[in-house]
Amino acid sequence: SIDYSKLIKYIIQIEANDEYHVCELTIISNGINVYLTEKTNLVTNNYLSIFNVELVNNSINLLITPNFENTIYHYIKTSILN
Repeated sequence: SIDYSKLIKYIIQIEANDEYHVCELTIISNGINVYLTEKTNLVTNNYLSIFNVELVNNSINLLITPNFENTIYHYIKTSILN
């Protein structure tokens, strides 16, 4: 059996153009598929990023697409290993 994170939780603070976006992401995988839920979105004006996930070789990758240039990210990541 290969050890990999089945559950990952992020708290992300995003800054761009004097605006802020804070969100909580929960990601879970069964080793075949990966699922993402986005909760607790708090924005000062605009959503600053779009989030998606992919599973590659039992590794969960968080994909972030910023909506503005010069976007700054701060995050806390918690994971549970198999």
